[in-house]
Amino acid sequence: MDLAAQHLTKKQLLHVNMCRMVVQTVTISDLVTHDGRTIHKKYFNGQEGNSGRRSNYLWPKLTYPPRHYWQTWQFFLSTVIGYPSLFVPLGNWNTLNRYSYDLEYKFDPIDELLYRFDDKLESWTHFEQRISRSHPKFNITPIPTNHLPTSLIFVDVQIEPDRIILLCKST
Repeated sequence: MDLAAQHLTKKQLLHVNMCRMVVQTVTISDLVTHDGRTIHKKYFNGQEGNSGRRSNYLWPKLTYPPRHYWQTWQFFLSTVIGYPSLFVPLGNWNTLNRYSYDLEYKFDPIDELLYRFDDKLESWTHFEQRISRSHPKFNITPIPTNHLPTSLIFVDVQIEPDRIILLCKST
């Protein structure tokens, strides 16, 4: 987040850094959906809970920052990076041995089902799609599956209490 240091006061930097650690991101690419065009809503809003991503780092347990910290965070993201759409979309992903997080969900474009490996069950599950006019939405209840399609692609999702929303497919 070197970009923040160019635009914020020291006090604002403290606020942004605290929020960044709470949402467990290191770089701008960690905040952005895998199409490289938009900031993931959960990170922008500082919502705790599952974003469909699993961090590969061990993060400290932090006290949730006060509201004015999040206002600084959102101001920074909106005015410097662009929210919801980035002012300058990211380019192609670099090939790395390990990324700062793993996407947990995969999508089958043929059957239009969402898949996730369930660590507790130690098996794959799928989620049935709901009818939707905008982003594809899926039921929140996983269904165990024995068949794993070969056409799966990684996807970014937003997990709500009653549904999973497919935000974009990984490019």
